[in-house]
Amino acid sequence: MMQKVVLALGLAVVLSGCGGSGLFNPFSGARTAKIAQPGTSRRISLAPPRGYGFVRDNRPRAGQLSDARLEITPTGAILRATGRVARAGYWDAGLALVSVKNGVAYYELRARHNQSAQPGYPQNLTVATHLSRRTLAGLRRIEVRAAQGMVTLRP
Repeated sequence: MMQKVVLALGLAVVLSGCGGSGLFNPFSGARTAKIAQPGTSRRISLAPPRGYGFVRDNRPRAGQLSDARLEITPTGAILRATGRVARAGYWDAGLALVSVKNGVAYYELRARHNQSAQPGYPQNLTVATHLSRRTLAGLRRIEVRAAQGMVTLRP
C-alpha cells in the first residue's frame, strides 16, 4: 500500500513538470530563454521610474549629550554617543548624519518621545553608527550634537 502512495506522488511530481510552463520542467527554460547580444543588454531595475523620494528625518534632537566615542574596528569605526533624557518613553533613537563640509562630519543624536509617557527618572540613551574606512579617510573631525551639548572627535 505504501509503495502505491509513494509511486503515485512521484508520478504526480514528474507529470506536473511536463507542462509548458511548469516549475519542474527542465525544457521550459530552454524554449523561452533569450540570449542577449553584446552591447544591447540593458539594466533592469526595481526602482521607481522617478527614483526614490528623499525622506526628511523629522526626529527632534534628544537630551543632553554626555559622552561620544569613536571605536576603531577592522572595517572602519563605530561612532557611539550617549545622551541623558529627562524621562522614559523615548524610542527610534539614532545618530543622524546632518552634513559633511570641509572634512567635518556633523551628527545629531535624535529620538522620538512618547507624549503620554509618565514623568519619571532621567535615563540614558546610547546609540551608534558604523563609519567605513573610506568615510574616515576623508574626515578631519566629527561633531556630535544633541539638544544640549556637543562633542568633537578626531579620527
